[in-house]
Amino acid sequence: MRNWGQGSRSTSSGGASVEAAAPGVIDTLGLGYAVLIAKPLVMLPLLLAELLVLFSPRVMLTPLTGPIERVALGRTGAWLDVRGLASWMSGYDVTELAALQAPMIRMPAFIPSLSSERLASFGWHASYSSAPVALVSVVALLALVTGLLMSVVYRMLLAAEGLGVGTFRDLASPRLVTAMALRLAGWAAAIVGLMALVSMPVLVVTTFGLIFGFGGSRILWVFVLVPFAWGFVHFYFSIHAMFVDRSGPFDALRSSYLVVRSNFWQSVQFIATTMLITTGMTFALQQMASSAGGVMAAIAINTFVATGIVLAAMHFYRDRARQLGLSVDDLGR
Repeated sequence: MRNWGQGSRSTSSGGASVEAAAPGVIDTLGLGYAVLIAKPLVMLPLLLAELLVLFSPRVMLTPLTGPIERVALGRTGAWLDVRGLASWMSGYDVTELAALQAPMIRMPAFIPSLSSERLASFGWHASYSSAPVALVSVVALLALVTGLLMSVVYRMLLAAEGLGVGTFRDLASPRLVTAMALRLAGWAAAIVGLMALVSMPVLVVTTFGLIFGFGGSRILWVFVLVPFAWGFVHFYFSIHAMFVDRSGPFDALRSSYLVVRSNFWQSVQFIATTMLITTGMTFALQQMASSAGGVMAAIAINTFVATGIVLAAMHFYRDRARQLGLSVDDLGR
């Protein structure tokens, strides 16, 4: 079946040039879910990550945000925003932030979309808002490492079972999992570095505005939206490229850029479609998660839908990367 947004490539058969079309956006999404239905156990790492955070004691960020609120107390201008941000962050669980929402490695989980108040209302775990700063830091580090490893295992399993990149036995190799975890951490650092580089001039101006009380400097952040949007689209497939190609972070960024540049509108269509699906689904699941049973059902549905989208994204990238002749960089087990 042909649908909007299909690409094509030239292959050779008996000396003749033949146009072979890559699956379109809708077909690629269907392919992702077809793989998932055939091999549903690939959802297990994401499901376990959600349940781990759901039933773990909640260690709140209050010990870290409290001092910031006290410094901003009684000040005016931009300090009001700082205090408001610190107050908002104080309601977050450090385990959730580190394991599921670590910068740029966010697992496609459902739990982060629920408010702390709703989760606390179920009474499934203790909540600590006055733990020592050292304990909060240790919990955050442990959660970050655990979340990073679970993210690697999840994506390696999807690549192995969905695309045939490696095998299930790779997950039992500490060296391979560690190598991919380090590459994923390096990818996150590269993304954060690029964002900081782009926003540095605005950040400097905003900082001076905060010090001297020029609240109007915040409007300058509007000007970084364009490069941020450009980067989001062109590097969207980079995290998938790391696990499909077993490549390093910079090679993955480059591969994603080349794929999107060569298939720009099709890539935009895929990204927009998946964002529409996940946004609408999250809103619907939030309404469902008003009871303990509803939360469990919402987690299961989200795990299925999100995993299918990740599989589809891997297929979307792989098909178009091979058209461009991008090579696979195996880790050399």
